[in-house]
Amino acid sequence: MTGAADLAARAAAVRVLLPAGVGAVCAALGWSDPGDPVECVLLVGLHRANGWADTLDGRLALFLAVEQVGPPGDDWLLVLHEAAHVVHDRRAGIHEWPDHGVANALLTEGLATQVSAELDPGRRAEEYLWFGHPGYRSWLDECRLRWSQIVDRIRDDLDAADPEHHAAYFLMRDSPLAGNLPTRCGYPVGLAAVRRLRETHALPDIASWPLPRVREEVRRALADLPFPADLSGHGMRRSADGS
Repeated sequence: MTGAADLAARAAAVRVLLPAGVGAVCAALGWSDPGDPVECVLLVGLHRANGWADTLDGRLALFLAVEQVGPPGDDWLLVLHEAAHVVHDRRAGIHEWPDHGVANALLTEGLATQVSAELDPGRRAEEYLWFGHPGYRSWLDECRLRWSQIVDRIRDDLDAADPEHHAAYFLMRDSPLAGNLPTRCGYPVGLAAVRRLRETHALPDIASWPLPRVREEVRRALADLPFPADLSGHGMRRSADGS
């Protein structure tokens, strides 16, 4: 069991990261409003998740469970990823989108992963997709091997907005609709789709799209979507204006 002193030390370490991490994400997504701050909540999360974005006073806030925050480096990626969801909400009101929409989840998770890759380039692909945790290369290799099948299934289910379809692509738990697809296989597909959109759109533009356009753009991005040659973030860091 994690002791109080260790929890306090982890919380203090994360507090040091938050200003720089949230500030970098705000800059990357082109958002600044001193009157609408990004709230960050540190708590003991009962060993359920390490971080998430959830509603607080009618808008998304960043929640971090200190007992599951990873070592230095991993915690930084977690802050960047979850802060991207919160800032995305400031730009497009994503807390009002369907909780289990497959199309919007591809965009929101792909965008958050892309932001973390651009702000901290040069890591292995699986680190961005698993917040720095090691040991997921075999999972990513399976996604690569099954890529055509995964993308075809997701394309067919793109308009779904129910818990079981969402779980099949974005959660660790089994879903009767997943068949034998790798768990969380929607994450690399979302990242690949955002990488394709990133070729012609700046991050702030993508983050500002309303839901109808998100569905349209994601559907277009999935057409003949290849597994990217490089998911590591190398060469992807660009300025906010897309240059």
